[in-house]
Amino acid sequence: MKAYKLALTVLLAALSGLAVAHHGRLQDHTLRGTILHSGIYRTVSDAFHQRVAHAAGAPVGIELVEQTSILPARAGVRFGFCASITGVLEDGDLDLLKVVSHPPLFGADGRVSTGYEQEIELVAAGGEAMACVGHALESEAEALPGRWTVALMAADQVVAAREFELR
Repeated sequence: MKAYKLALTVLLAALSGLAVAHHGRLQDHTLRGTILHSGIYRTVSDAFHQRVAHAAGAPVGIELVEQTSILPARAGVRFGFCASITGVLEDGDLDLLKVVSHPPLFGADGRVSTGYEQEIELVAAGGEAMACVGHALESEAEALPGRWTVALMAADQVVAAREFELR
């Protein structure tokens, strides 16, 4: 009888672990992003993202200068998008991944970069969160003409994305 109870306890513990793991994957598939605006921004946020929930209008410190997908390829340009994220299953922290892809950039060390990823932590309330993400062209060498993409990802799911053409 003790062996039966032990086996049942182990089975229930394993199933509860699967339920927790499933919940995380389920949330990844329920998240949806609606882009509110995109283009060139003026911002005081170095990382170009805000931790806000239910903020009216744009997050503090991020101002849309021009709504466009065609951008000048010059140092100092900050571009990206602000999006409303819905389908969040629990209030609190929401971890997403900002993914920026760009034309090949050749470093002084001979390495080639075609983009980067950065973890973004948002605060969700009432099933929603808001994010402003993007990229700042730090130098003329980095201001590569071509197609750039800024995306928010949850696991392998695209929550929101926008393409930009730098000229």
